[in-house]
Amino acid sequence: MERLLSASRSKNLRRDGVSLKLCGQCVLYLGGKAQQRRHFQALVESCEGRFLHHDVGRESCPHRISELVSQADVVMCPTDCISHGAMEKARDLCAKQDKPIVFMQRASLSSFTRDLQKVLSA
Repeated sequence: MERLLSASRSKNLRRDGVSLKLCGQCVLYLGGKAQQRRHFQALVESCEGRFLHHDVGRESCPHRISELVSQADVVMCPTDCISHGAMEKARDLCAKQDKPIVFMQRASLSSFTRDLQKVLSA
């Protein structure tokens, strides 16, 4: 994880060399594992983006999801670390606001990077 993050910080690159430039776009990460949050944030910020996080109720207020989705350009949800209710709420909000939402297979830096690259190139 640290090796991938370090490479991204220095060159804004993924492991496969594809450029990941966010140009000020805001990425909202819903759920996930608390200890990984700083890695995702560092990656997004090193790629010239803004990072928002909501733990979907453990620490943050659940009603803030709406506020954060409205600020985001893309929403990322790891399906292995988020409640079904939070996923449904995020999906509905993104549909109403015409925002992309990505349901990641797992809460990992490599999945986050790969899926973010896919949504940005679409």
